[in-house]
Amino acid sequence: MSVSKQTMGFQPYLNSKTLQPHLTKRSPVEDMELLVASDSSAKQLTPPNEEPNPPVWPKSVIIITPDMSPAEVLAKVQHTQDPVEENKTNPYKEGEVVRNASRHFVEDRSAILFAPGVYHGIDVQVGYYVQLAGLGARAEDVVFKDCEFGPYCPALRKWELIGGHPGLSLDTFWRVAENYKTEAKNGQLWAVSQAAPIRRVHVVGDLNLHDAGAQASGGHMANCIVEGNISFGSQQQWCSRSVTMNGGHDFTVYSSVFVDCVGGPKESFLQPKDGNLHTAVTVDVPNVTVEKPFVVMKEDKKTFELRVPSPRFPKDGQANGADLIGTNDDVRDFTNVRIAVSNNPEDGQPDLDVANKINHALKEGKDIILSPGMYHLSKPLEVIANNQVILGLGLATLVAPEDGSPCIKVSANTEGVRLAGMMFEASNIPDKKDRNFTSSFIEFGEEGRSDDGNPENPGVLTDIFARVGGSSLDRSVSTDVMIRIHSGNVLGDNLWLWRADHVALADGEPANVDGLDYHQTTVGEVPVGTGLVVSGNDVTIHGLAVEHTTEHQVIWKGNKGNVQFYQCELPYDVNEDFGTHGYRGYKVEAASHHTAGGAGVYSNFRDFSVPVKTAIEHPSSDHINFVNPFTLYLNNKGTMQSVVNGNGGSATIQGQAVYLTKGE
Repeated sequence: MSVSKQTMGFQPYLNSKTLQPHLTKRSPVEDMELLVASDSSAKQLTPPNEEPNPPVWPKSVIIITPDMSPAEVLAKVQHTQDPVEENKTNPYKEGEVVRNASRHFVEDRSAILFAPGVYHGIDVQVGYYVQLAGLGARAEDVVFKDCEFGPYCPALRKWELIGGHPGLSLDTFWRVAENYKTEAKNGQLWAVSQAAPIRRVHVVGDLNLHDAGAQASGGHMANCIVEGNISFGSQQQWCSRSVTMNGGHDFTVYSSVFVDCVGGPKESFLQPKDGNLHTAVTVDVPNVTVEKPFVVMKEDKKTFELRVPSPRFPKDGQANGADLIGTNDDVRDFTNVRIAVSNNPEDGQPDLDVANKINHALKEGKDIILSPGMYHLSKPLEVIANNQVILGLGLATLVAPEDGSPCIKVSANTEGVRLAGMMFEASNIPDKKDRNFTSSFIEFGEEGRSDDGNPENPGVLTDIFARVGGSSLDRSVSTDVMIRIHSGNVLGDNLWLWRADHVALADGEPANVDGLDYHQTTVGEVPVGTGLVVSGNDVTIHGLAVEHTTEHQVIWKGNKGNVQFYQCELPYDVNEDFGTHGYRGYKVEAASHHTAGGAGVYSNFRDFSVPVKTAIEHPSSDHINFVNPFTLYLNNKGTMQSVVNGNGGSATIQGQAVYLTKGE
């Protein structure tokens, strides 16, 4: 292997069969074998047993093959789609099928996986809690053609005119499309908001990230090639990361962020709009990007492998754009991958021993794929091997242990760990006065342990969606913090950390606000103080949204942090104390170097006139830089009086962003 491979986190090891030195990237199993051989404290670790390949997939994994007709495909996936609203239609487009949002808080989870091949005449609407993905090693291995839309997501409720447009995408959350090529006649329609990424997709036509102007709040696309035009349209904000843009594009309403993109804007700027409004454009070339792990069906059409993309670094300071081929992917056979299942096959009830089963496989050094489902954990999943992967399919959801311990703990000084494609839900846990620790969903590293990480082989969090409240009818579920990052050189890519502003209704329960089909959260319900606390140095996040927590939304203590794209709504239900206690949308503490691009903080104080002195606060330093930050008054009461550290205007006009410009 070349020296350049060594500098990317590749290390020598002794192959146990040949006893010859190699230069290659150690798998978790090989790391574990070395650990067992060299550390007497690890003697309880057992050599791994091989996993079956092909695996036994549960019913929540739906495999589609090219020999199936469009009718057969529809029959297999129809139950996963957002339901059609019968006897209603789009008032601007007579006869169009319209869909409702009734599956907003269901606990069903599904992965629709397309085997390599060409699919003719197949349109699949991607519904709530559904991941649609190709099983090819390359995006071009799964092709949709001779179809209207291929995989797509429209605005929902399109029989209603909302804000002058049919339908709404503001709460079109929790769905994923990835790893295919689409030649659909109408291009790629993906009208979504948070927790609904589109990844590793080659769009031959246009990409429409809105549906005829229906309101949409913001989203994330990564590692895509778009040959036609990209229309952001009515999206409030959007993060485009490693996108090769071969056609034209417009911008979002308030803030467009382009990270590692080719063919887009070359520099950051504020663009005048409608006389006095602006839209912010933020451009960044990062130090490193890492793509999400994915599942591949091998050429024998029956066995599988896990592909783990290697880190990519800019060349001569230039963006890389998309990589849909993955020449340098680490290929791991499924014989070393445990497929976890959330429910007992005998009775369909939650498997309450599932955490022990997964931890046993992790101790063997195996990678874990969480099949779609709700995992009720009795203890944390503990990642202890370098380069280990936990990958969720179909938005697999980890429900936190009821003792307040985290869902996942990553050991300190464990490099190259990948956590991807998962949701996290809160439980009813002991009150803070009854425990001596901070509760969270993810502990990446260990509090108080020195852990610089490895910049050539960072730990990675990809498509991580946490929520406190939602489908649970228990409105006392809680946590103190959603994610804590103690390790250095951790990379985040598309995180949404959400204290629910609305939750499911019990059967027969009326909504507490007229005209809604859910319960709006009120003071004391689904409590969580902070979404993200970062104490590690050199932590980078591309695409971060934190919303509605009752104290600081983000606390950043580590040095040399970098966040590109930030979206935050302050809590709706707090009283004036939120302002007088000095809580912020983004708080940097004790750091001398920090960078953030395209950070937006919104207010919608429903019940009280809450005064917030400033949306973003950081120490005084020439090496702390916020590029194109802004605030926005959405509705109701209260105000944010400034943007950053008391600078910038007050957000008082509904829907009009206030930007901090250079020199303010």
